[in-house]
Amino acid sequence: MFSRWLELGSGLAAGILGLLIVAFVLVGPFYQTATASCSGSQAGNLCSATQTGTATFAQVNHGYPPLALLYFGVLSVVLLSLMVSTILHWRTGDNHWRRGLQISTGLLVIVMLLGFDLWVLVAPSLLLALVAAIAASRYESPQETGL
Repeated sequence: MFSRWLELGSGLAAGILGLLIVAFVLVGPFYQTATASCSGSQAGNLCSATQTGTATFAQVNHGYPPLALLYFGVLSVVLLSLMVSTILHWRTGDNHWRRGLQISTGLLVIVMLLGFDLWVLVAPSLLLALVAAIAASRYESPQETGL
């Protein structure tokens, strides 16, 4: 019984956390900005920060690059499929949804590796998805046990 709740909690947390990270990267203040002014003297250069702020992904890249939108779109679809398959397997115990959860976890690994420098952001979701997939594989439905 514990593995069922672990599966549900981990699967939903993986999807929600991943979608929140995608949203933050796309619209949140992802970058720090600063400007400085320097003045030279005989003692050396003296520099001081005059203005600091934040910038979004779109502001830094002058809009959203099409490849980035494709990547985040695919990542969002994989995370949503992970959540749906987790909920449906948790409710029904059907092997098809267990395989769907495992396939979604595998796709998350692939998408994570394709993200190059963004894989660090996807890693917590992947770890939670792996916990959900392992917990789902430990559950035997009543159809499998003959009860």
